[in-house]
Amino acid sequence: MMKRMLSVLLCLTMVLSLATVLTPLKAQAADYGTFDTSLDYYLWLKEDDSGDYNYRWNADGTLKGNVIHLDIPSGSNCAFHFTDAGDGYYGIMCTKGSRYVDTDGNDNKEKRVLHQWSDDLDQDNQKFKFIPVDGEEDTYLIQVKNSGLYVGLNDYDEPEQHRTLVTADRDHAWEWVVVPTVPPLEQNVLLPGALDHEGYPEKGALTFMMNPVGSELGLSVNNDAKVVGNKVHQWTMGHICKVTAEYIPAQDAYRLRSFDYFETTTNYWDSKDFVWDVDDQSKNDGAVIHVWDSEGDDKASTLWRFVAVPGEKDVYYIQNVNSHLFISPEDGSDEDGVTLKQTSKKVPWEIHWLYGKDQSFYTYSENESPADINPGNWMSHLPDGMTLSQVNLPGTHDAAATRFYTSFSNFINEGVGQLLAQMLYVDEQLNVGVRAWDLRVSNKDANVTTDPTIIHGVDAAICHERGGRELHLSTVIETARLFLKSHPDETIVIKLSGQGDGDSLDVAKSLAQYILTDVDLSKEEQAAIAAGTMTYDDIGPRYPIFVPSKEQVNAQAPTLDQVRGKIVFLNGLGVPESYESDLQEYQFRALGPDISPWVVNDLEKNPPKAAQKIDGTCAYAQDVYDLADGNEKMKYVDGTFKDISDHYWADYNYVLNFASGHDKIDTSKTIYNLLMEDSYLDQRSGSRNNTGILFCNEIDPLLTRRIYLSNFDQNGKPLPYAAVLPPVSQNDVSDTFQDVKKDAWYHDAVQWAADQGVMQGVSADKFAPDSPATRAMVVTMLWRTAGQPAAAAGSGFTDV
Repeated sequence: MMKRMLSVLLCLTMVLSLATVLTPLKAQAADYGTFDTSLDYYLWLKEDDSGDYNYRWNADGTLKGNVIHLDIPSGSNCAFHFTDAGDGYYGIMCTKGSRYVDTDGNDNKEKRVLHQWSDDLDQDNQKFKFIPVDGEEDTYLIQVKNSGLYVGLNDYDEPEQHRTLVTADRDHAWEWVVVPTVPPLEQNVLLPGALDHEGYPEKGALTFMMNPVGSELGLSVNNDAKVVGNKVHQWTMGHICKVTAEYIPAQDAYRLRSFDYFETTTNYWDSKDFVWDVDDQSKNDGAVIHVWDSEGDDKASTLWRFVAVPGEKDVYYIQNVNSHLFISPEDGSDEDGVTLKQTSKKVPWEIHWLYGKDQSFYTYSENESPADINPGNWMSHLPDGMTLSQVNLPGTHDAAATRFYTSFSNFINEGVGQLLAQMLYVDEQLNVGVRAWDLRVSNKDANVTTDPTIIHGVDAAICHERGGRELHLSTVIETARLFLKSHPDETIVIKLSGQGDGDSLDVAKSLAQYILTDVDLSKEEQAAIAAGTMTYDDIGPRYPIFVPSKEQVNAQAPTLDQVRGKIVFLNGLGVPESYESDLQEYQFRALGPDISPWVVNDLEKNPPKAAQKIDGTCAYAQDVYDLADGNEKMKYVDGTFKDISDHYWADYNYVLNFASGHDKIDTSKTIYNLLMEDSYLDQRSGSRNNTGILFCNEIDPLLTRRIYLSNFDQNGKPLPYAAVLPPVSQNDVSDTFQDVKKDAWYHDAVQWAADQGVMQGVSADKFAPDSPATRAMVVTMLWRTAGQPAAAAGSGFTDV
């Protein structure tokens, strides 16, 4: 009897032990993945939630007994075929070796190696079940039928190339992403803009830049697309080619083209245009993407579909119509020069829309406050009470220096390409969030008397529009007007300067007449002005331009509620010693504060620390230009960041902070990379860093976004700012207060306190400088200095 009881107990123990081993399998027996057995698959190791997959299954050769290990995407034995083995199990055959994967030993032991063995599927150690991971697309735990164990890595180590696959318990199982080697052709998403445009920027094509989500590198073409056959690769975002998309209805797909720095097409170069194609029209995983000529545009290898990434805006997978594979950086690397290939791995791409004829990409809602801050609405999220000088404004140095012509050739040759200061045209800059332009204007063309030309460089090279015409200020202002019409909560700052040859004031007079002329006044308005019953301030300018009051123009930056939907000028052209008429005074006031006494920092006398005040106006400037070393330049940019944040004046005065140097690609690229890493531009919590108007060379969507998001905390809430005090008075306090003499030791201090609204005197004409200050006076001064914040509760004092 005792022996029989022991036998029963032993059997029960064995059953319970087996049940313990198989518990994961039984718990999810009805929940397993199913696969199309006509396809081949890749099995990627899921290391984290980034969406980047670096290693996948590979058979170490084609012979019997070759182990299964991890390999990089270029491995040659990475494709596997699935055979239905019944009850939710599959045999996994290495396509190249035609042998099924099994576990060495055919037992229940952990760390048994996976290898390829037989071409027959007749043992349970050859059969695998794919158990879905909740909430993860195409992601599974892979369980072996005979042991109930899972697929893991030898020694349960961190993943790396050549790591061997073994059986493992549940705690040491790895997750696997299983996708077909040739994915299905997915649903195309129609991109914004018209569907009937041609594929060239000059003809209104949809134009954009793109980068892998989370990367600071965009897509360009080796040697800037000047040679057919050059590879598409990753490069620093501000220095990449633009891409256009042309819709092809027959395939419900897009043809993509790259354009070099000059956006040249066949009209200007002795070659075809640069269509994205797959090398040799290959369908193979890992084939290189390059640019090819436009002949044979009907080839499926030149057509691409944009597949929406669920829950994301302007983020897509990009799939080739010929191969059904997706655009991906080689080996998932995030470095300059990494080639683009087509792979089964889906990489999400962030698209930054730049241009499309009559297209507005990023907007705001007048009745709502959408959570997302985008390039078209970011200023609308800031409070009205901020001064414009308190906003961290992304700007462009020599904003229109994007395209040039010369008399001796269609384009300035590559050797003079240093004239280029920007990759983006001014309308494209607005579309990525830029809100400040630095422009140099000239009337050197005798045929242009009222509409200055936009120029650049010491030789005053004339800037040109996208279509090749000379660029005039009227076109730039019209671009700003149209943008503000669609985005009435935004503001555009235009800093104007001349060519430095003595005619700047003449340009200013001409410009003032052009922008603010009285030819459109009615007879009644002219009569009212002559009679003194109406002023030009009552009528307003021809364009949506902010015109500061006489007291404000050189004293203090306006608040956002004063300038929304308007252009704000900063006048670097100069003003007359005296005005010829009230109209001329009004016109020059519309050109903004007079910053023509321009400060060029002295490298020897002024160490890298601060911007300098422009005499007689409400502006500071840091413009150390004569530097060919981007690292040295950034010392001045960072020094200015620090001084703005540390000094009170930055809250009420413009700071023009130039992150530009000699127009050399290596210099601007260094500065770009340093700005992308600069902690002053990080989104903060609680307090704000101030950058001023940050004028950059070759700005791009990522840097622009980084600058304007520095106005907000990480939850998208505007960071606090100092409340605005009353505008500075133009009157001397000695003229107001009889008891404050000009030669008194406290005169300047009283002037400041009165100008800032901190102290107002004891009567209309008495300041009482020798009287004692009461506690009430002191706290009142502190309260006014703090911007007169509202009290949250009572004081608690019975005598207050």
